[in-house]
Amino acid sequence: MLRLYHYPLSPCSEKVRFALALKGVAWEEVILDLAEKENLTGAYLSINSSGCIPTLVNNEDIVVESTAILDYIEALFPDPCFLPDVPMQRANMRLWAKWVDEVLHPAWPGIAWVVLVRPRWLQMGDQAVHEMVAKLPDPKRRERQLDLYSAGFSASLSEHAFDVLTKTLHRMDRALEETPMLCGVSPSLADISILPYLTAARAFGILDEGFPVPATVARWMETLIGLDALSPVLKTQISSERSEEISAVGRKSLHTLMSRKSGFEQHVTQ
Repeated sequence: MLRLYHYPLSPCSEKVRFALALKGVAWEEVILDLAEKENLTGAYLSINSSGCIPTLVNNEDIVVESTAILDYIEALFPDPCFLPDVPMQRANMRLWAKWVDEVLHPAWPGIAWVVLVRPRWLQMGDQAVHEMVAKLPDPKRRERQLDLYSAGFSASLSEHAFDVLTKTLHRMDRALEETPMLCGVSPSLADISILPYLTAARAFGILDEGFPVPATVARWMETLIGLDALSPVLKTQISSERSEEISAVGRKSLHTLMSRKSGFEQHVTQ
């Protein structure tokens, strides 16, 4: 059976979970708490030396990087197919995947880490946090996480993250004016790759309450999260207590988010 090492509300993990659910594939999970750096244990580093998540293990196959994992799943379980038949739509799907990997995801910690991880780290104290972050093999990740720990939503990466989110929603709005899904009439790897970022943003209290989304994107989200296969996956991401805690952090920070609201509306209404 497939084994997925992941973390709830990690978009990279969730897009793999969503793909497996939509294909009806059975799998077992190993949850790694990123706030506690369980992804840096010797056992996990032995299968993924970067310490990043997710990792998919299938017998002797060890697949890392979520986009590569989606391709692996698509090849192994081709039905239903998430690759558009129309050549231009398939090309656009690859462009969306490129946008997620190179633009949206690198900026995402500016939002996600501040909401999910920073409150717990603040309770730990500087020394414990610095000792934990020192275990990260990538110096850029160490610097980024310490900056977000110190500055929160005032960090430059956070400001950049909100700008990227607004641009992403604007791009989606234009694409969804033409078709119900990003690359045609049925879900593709493009939709599966982007949906986790928006469901997480909604769980953080960023969408809907503080930052309204275009009507086209709202309809797209409701269609996808209403699918029978995805609904139970979304409901079991985190406990109700953790969900309330996350929402509380998001709402508490809304005054910071609202300062960017006018910029958001300018992007999505152009």
